[in-house]
Amino acid sequence: MLHQHPGQLLEGRQPFLSLRPNRLGAVCGHGDSADQAMCINGAIEALADYHPDAALAACRTLAGEQAAVCQAATRNNRYGLDKAFHLYYSD
Repeated sequence: MLHQHPGQLLEGRQPFLSLRPNRLGAVCGHGDSADQAMCINGAIEALADYHPDAALAACRTLAGEQAAVCQAATRNNRYGLDKAFHLYYSD
């Protein structure tokens, strides 16, 4: 089963996050750790394409596992082969 990618909903929010990168934690702080990771991935992958400085600034506002996910998303971009695809599929 394919899960909906929460970050896809955020792609239209690029201007919001590029102007207020400190809001990433509030936007993606809901659900379990997998939900948060998918949200952060979607938001940062899209943001990093057009506003890389804002993506890095957003990652600096996070801590722990969220920060690690965010930093990986800035490195991997949308199509990176190191992306954690297991988050998007279940049995």
